[in-house]
Amino acid sequence: MNSDKMKNNTIKIFALLVSLLYMVFGAIHIAEGLGIDTGLTAALFVSADILGGFSLLVIGTVFFYGFRELNAGLNEGLSFVYVGMIISLVFMLVYILVGAGTLLDSFLLPEDYVEWHIVDQLRPGIYLGIPVLAAFLTWRNRFTTIKL
Repeated sequence: MNSDKMKNNTIKIFALLVSLLYMVFGAIHIAEGLGIDTGLTAALFVSADILGGFSLLVIGTVFFYGFRELNAGLNEGLSFVYVGMIISLVFMLVYILVGAGTLLDSFLLPEDYVEWHIVDQLRPGIYLGIPVLAAFLTWRNRFTTIKL
């Protein structure tokens, strides 16, 4: 098995696993937002957030399209995987910045944050982004530009 085919298989498996994770967590977010008690909110740090769940579903769908095209033997599926990685990392950064802002606010107005803990800011968009960040750093040399 040549090296490029093995790398594409690794990326294909990664895309499938990450897409499933994003879709499952997106569905849980939406279910909680609609008032359906899944019993997973505390264990997985999932909030009742319909828009956040929809965002996770979109990211999962992008990864799934990448998997589907790679599985069909089309190298264009790599672009879907790379775009999914970028979107995932952007959402991860946004959630981290929101958490940092809330943490700073808790220092400025401590009386408003008596029962608040930093763990309250942990969202699936953050911890699902960690394997994506690791993959991004591992495969960063595979990004190429088209030369005309």
